[in-house]
Amino acid sequence: MQAAEAAAQASRWKVLGSLQKPVSREALRQVLTSEAVVEALSLPLPGGVDLGLDEIRRCLRERRFEPYYQPKFHLENVGCVGVELLARCRHPQYGLLAPSAFQRLFADPEALWQLTQQLLSQGLGDLRHWRSQGRRISLAFNLGWQLLKQKECTAFLVAETARRRLDPADIIVEVTESEALTELGLALGNMASLRLHGFQLALDDFGSGYANLQLLSQMPLTQLKLDQGLLRAANRGNDGLTVLAAAVGLARSLALSDVVLEGIESELDLDIARQLGVATGQGYFLARPMSAADFGVRF
Repeated sequence: MQAAEAAAQASRWKVLGSLQKPVSREALRQVLTSEAVVEALSLPLPGGVDLGLDEIRRCLRERRFEPYYQPKFHLENVGCVGVELLARCRHPQYGLLAPSAFQRLFADPEALWQLTQQLLSQGLGDLRHWRSQGRRISLAFNLGWQLLKQKECTAFLVAETARRRLDPADIIVEVTESEALTELGLALGNMASLRLHGFQLALDDFGSGYANLQLLSQMPLTQLKLDQGLLRAANRGNDGLTVLAAAVGLARSLALSDVVLEGIESELDLDIARQLGVATGQGYFLARPMSAADFGVRF
């Protein structure tokens, strides 16, 4: 089963999940309500929403992009300890759009930088508001490798954080490894600068991208986020569970302050995380992404 799923993924098929015989109703329910299915349903279908670059730029000019927040939890007591900032576009015709509808933006460096500035400004403002209300939470956001290599991005984050009188230790820069990790010197230098300013650094989706163990040891990380694919594999058998346990052990051996498990979608997922001693997690079983207003009401 694992080999078949790996072969499908290698062929760039969208794998929503896998089921072993005999198929139980609960196992089928978990697959049909998983994050992978929800994400797949949001993908543009033929004739569906797929914004062109000109339309995306217009939405940027009109500041139609806004942050949504997925809560992160301490898994022992299920208390909210932070949020991850996610991009949404409130389009005048199509309503609230997920990133799959404006995916062309991520291939355009100028548009991506504009989006990053707009969302970070809003996100830091929301964090300032929550902290003023006494909420002790962190704010995490994704920063692609291409932006991480730019000094102006680091300078912007430092300046905006200082302007709002926020503690950099409450802000987690999640380095994404969904692209080739080129020009290591520039990126590692900027990562070191962020750490010297007090920001936290996490490697996002570990186990699914380009980072190797040697590079992992060179990054000044404080946190490792384990890709949800590792948890899906752990659900299927002992081999997957062994790999997930090894990834958790690797993070501990690197003396990282925290390990975050993504994709917790069931009670079983939560039990696995707790058994492995993972302290922090996120996923649809715990909470789905929500607006700043909804977060303020719920948490």
